[in-house]
Amino acid sequence: MPPITYPNSFYDQRLSNFGFKLNDLITFDNKRNTGSQTGGIIYKIISDTPPQRAVIPRRRITTTPTKKYRRYMKIIPAKNAEGKNISQSESVGCVRCVPVFEFFATSRGKKPGGIGKTMIITYSNLKHMKKIDIVEIGTKYVELGNFLKDVAKSNGMTSNE
Repeated sequence: MPPITYPNSFYDQRLSNFGFKLNDLITFDNKRNTGSQTGGIIYKIISDTPPQRAVIPRRRITTTPTKKYRRYMKIIPAKNAEGKNISQSESVGCVRCVPVFEFFATSRGKKPGGIGKTMIITYSNLKHMKKIDIVEIGTKYVELGNFLKDVAKSNGMTSNE
């Protein structure tokens, strides 16, 4: 299978082109793919890796050991111009996010699988990210507190309970 080639404009993409920057607070939820839903977790963007051109493409080699009918797949990673190995997510561009606060987390959100318990989001999935405004969250908590006080009063509870 020949390697996928992208136009030069693909390699000029940066995180700022999508309206985000480092240290932004975001949520990530892909409603179409339940396996990537994280629940109510707020993440912080800690690193950005723009798309890198792979000089040597990634290859898969099937090897057959001495035992009959057993084959093993060996993957040789892609390499950039300096000869460094690059992962699939680095070749298409990715951001690394760390969880900072959780409301109702799913199992994927509680245990991100990346290096240092971080979540990797490729540039193609940035459309599922949403920027969070901390002032807006604080306002919602104040509204929730007022709502809970009103419900408690309507149920006959006093302020001591």
